[in-house]
Amino acid sequence: MIRSNKKVVLPALAGALASLVVLVWWVGIREGEPAMQRSTASMQGHTSIESLSDYADAAVIGTVKGIVGRETDYGKKLSLLQKTLNLHGPGIPMVYYEIDVTETIQGVTDSTIIVARMDTDRLLTEQVTALQTDQQVVLFLLEAGDGPSMKLFDEFYVTVSLDNGVFDPLPSGGARPRLPDYFTAFTSQRANGPMDPVNFSLDEVRAAIQKVNP
Repeated sequence: MIRSNKKVVLPALAGALASLVVLVWWVGIREGEPAMQRSTASMQGHTSIESLSDYADAAVIGTVKGIVGRETDYGKKLSLLQKTLNLHGPGIPMVYYEIDVTETIQGVTDSTIIVARMDTDRLLTEQVTALQTDQQVVLFLLEAGDGPSMKLFDEFYVTVSLDNGVFDPLPSGGARPRLPDYFTAFTSQRANGPMDPVNFSLDEVRAAIQKVNP
């Protein structure tokens, strides 16, 4: 069960990403194959763990179990006429991942959660990378659900500002953000300056979250 006292995300993608503008266009259609789209997004960037934590409903460390569904987010409730005449436009292809939660480091989550992301098999974008089966991830999440055009799951999450809220655990026990350029201020505070890789220890992540959510 998803619990929140912060916000409700409607529709799933547009509402979840503050100041997000997604432009989508078709780049080619082959007979018998799904249409591929290209997109670009202007989004609110979070430059610290504290900022991500302040905006997120939850943060977890978990393992990707795999894809459990796909559908298209049209962003609003469609009228019967729009559906009949196909007037809704291309929409945003979405994919649902099942995540086994190893540790909830912010908020309250179930041991297994569903996370919706842009479908990179059908959407070409620089701001989103796919999650891989059996991959470990650190995710900053917003609660979503009841989206008018997304019906496969009643309750699910989206990541904060696309890949900005996704970190990959490292063998050393740390975590590296998938959009490291957003965290240059963090690296500039270190001894070797901006040339240091943007790798956070999990203790740093937990401490930053604790500042925002004591």
